Amino acid sequence: MEPGSGGATLAVMSELDPEAPSSPSPRLRLAGFLCAALGALLAGAATMLTWVLPSVKDLPPELIPTYFGIDLPDGLVVLALAVVIVIAVLVARVGGAARGRRGAAIVVIVASFIVIGVSGAAIVTASSRFEPTVVDDVLAIAAPDGATPQQRADVEAFVEVKVGIGPWLALAGGVLAFAGGVMTLAWASATTPAPQRVLDADGSTD
Repeated sequence: MEPGSGGATLAVMSELDPEAPSSPSPRLRLAGFLCAALGALLAGAATMLTWVLPSVKDLPPELIPTYFGIDLPDGLVVLALAVVIVIAVLVARVGGAARGRRGAAIVVIVASFIVIGVSGAAIVTASSRFEPTVVDDVLAIAAPDGATPQQRADVEAFVEVKVGIGPWLALAGGVLAFAGGVMTLAWASATTPAPQRVLDADGSTD
């Protein structure tokens, strides 16, 4: 240390300071990216699978429609959100500004949460929500010229609506993407190394 007229200063790098914050973990970044991306792909693929699987006693299977995710508003919402998650996680991965990465991570979390809600609601309310639609569609196939009140009553009495595998996979994808969004936000919010601290010649800090 060289003396100076006004008190020389010595720059100490933050990484030598035991109280300096650590750098963001690259493993956390990778784990968040993989979870969010795989969750979005799983949720998106789930919309191509069966969501509602109705059955009607004594009615041939060919007269009973099957509903895929993309046939329903729920599935379309999940598919759109899966695309949003993929775009957001890519922005969080390659974005340069810390604020932009955090914003993208928050988008992933919010979109994933909605995917969980939509797919969960489809699982819980499938019977009550889709049974009238199933009855109408079955009668449109079985009686294209118009169904009698008795035919409608018979179908309503024997119709059964089951949940397909689609909503369950969408739910799993939403949970996975949500976890990835949380990890990505934690990585993006990690404190960067602090600026240099300056010591005066007498050992005090500026």
